[in-house]
Amino acid sequence: MAETKNKRLLSLDVLRGMTVAGMILVNNGGGRYSFEPLNHSAWNGLTPCDLVFPFFLFMVGVSIFISLSRHAGEPGIVTKIIKRTVIMFAIGVLLHAWDMLIWGDAANIPGYLRIWGVLQRIALSYCGASLLFLAFQGRHLWKISFSLLAIYAVILLVGNGYSEEQKRTGSARWIVHCSAIISIARCSTDALLSILKAW
Repeated sequence: MAETKNKRLLSLDVLRGMTVAGMILVNNGGGRYSFEPLNHSAWNGLTPCDLVFPFFLFMVGVSIFISLSRHAGEPGIVTKIIKRTVIMFAIGVLLHAWDMLIWGDAANIPGYLRIWGVLQRIALSYCGASLLFLAFQGRHLWKISFSLLAIYAVILLVGNGYSEEQKRTGSARWIVHCSAIISIARCSTDALLSILKAW
């Protein structure tokens, strides 16, 4: 009976470990008393702290390619992707709710619960990228990637997202004004744009 071994990509495991260590360091850096490289840049700068989220997305992308290249034709793969997306999204929401509960802020959970947190954005980015990979199987993916980046750049340009005055809340503010659905869903513009860029 032949043994089937799941070979792991050592370099990806190393990068994952380094990124998790960086995330722990950044999240417990001492706030405003922290060293400058452990704080996020104001808007359009770059610090090591700003690389943690993109590194996670990079690892998600590599994992998608490795996994779906082997299992793309399996029945129920789309269901598995959606199930994993829902689980990750729910964990992200519950973690923030639990944090508010521990700090005695339970009364404010309905109004201040962070629906579009980091893990939730990773979940939706994973879902979108996986479905795109399954749909095109490597064909035209580079065209889609450049098109999404171009759309992202145009949204920032039209919405004055490159302006230092607008900073984070100003990027594509016109989208929020033009769409009551987005406001009702409490989906921040930054969340939409970060997911679009990740795809």
